[in-house]
Amino acid sequence: MKKFCAWLLLLIMACTMTGVAEEEMNHKYRSLGENLYRLGDAGYIIEHWKNFIGDDYLIRNISRNAQQYNTCIPLDGNVKKYVFFIESPCCVNLASDLSGENEIYVKIRSKFETTATATLALDHYTDYTRWFHMTDHHWNHIGAYKAYCDIIDMMFSNSCADAIKLLLLQRYDAIYAIDPRFYEKEMGKKFNAQKYIEKHEIDDVLILGDVQFFIRTFGLSGR
Repeated sequence: MKKFCAWLLLLIMACTMTGVAEEEMNHKYRSLGENLYRLGDAGYIIEHWKNFIGDDYLIRNISRNAQQYNTCIPLDGNVKKYVFFIESPCCVNLASDLSGENEIYVKIRSKFETTATATLALDHYTDYTRWFHMTDHHWNHIGAYKAYCDIIDMMFSNSCADAIKLLLLQRYDAIYAIDPRFYEKEMGKKFNAQKYIEKHEIDDVLILGDVQFFIRTFGLSGR
């Protein structure tokens, strides 16, 4: 049986309004104070988006994390690596035209060496209202199922028919979840991904998160 390791993190942090003029605000964002906004008439409470592409420091963080990931978990054929990017209001202006690929996802896809990448894309602001809780940044049951199907499709799209894709997780006899936000603080050392993968004989690795995850330091170490 195969073993699976996931870096699981969906962290939505408050984004400041620095550099965003009031006249640039689309009418669908209604300020509630404390960096929170109501999304039009839908009643969903969100944080305001930020143009991460315009922040060179944060973009360099993505490149640095990708280099660390590529070095600590080499794509050598023994372990399959996957990246799943979650679009969120932090990096998506839900009141604008959402056609086309998210620039953060394009950056991640170009920098991370992977077996495959995929994204939970918000093609319309109603996607967010369908997939997320009204007053919380986490997926609701519909969003969780949508992401689950997309991840399965990414990982197993070339291996079997659509009718049985959802059964494929039964192939794993163990699943390990690592949260890099707390590992070094609680364990007193960086997370050695290679040793962990070898020790537990892991076959597949999934990096899962939104923009706030990919701009934070992963905290991985080599051998």
